Amino acid sequence: MGSINEIINRISLFSILFGILIAFIGYTIVTSILNSIRNLEKNVSEVGREGNFDTKIDIESTDEIGAFAGSFKDMMKGMKDMLTDANMLSCSH
Repeated sequence: MGSINEIINRISLFSILFGILIAFIGYTIVTSILNSIRNLEKNVSEVGREGNFDTKIDIESTDEIGAFAGSFKDMMKGMKDMLTDANMLSCSH
């Protein structure tokens, strides 16, 4: 009878430790994702409020957030180029 209680105790301890490990891994992943989103939101707001197309976006991940950051960088470059072209045209006339 003692060996069954010992097995149950070990399984319970393993389950608790495994649950803590999974919670820690989940927390780390969620924190990383949220930090990337916050950084991108800060950069997007800076472009929107100040019109600063030279804002540096430091997100280099390869997930969906990284893809969005890359697309946003491309959009900022395109808008900056269009504004430069428009300014050159208005100065030449």
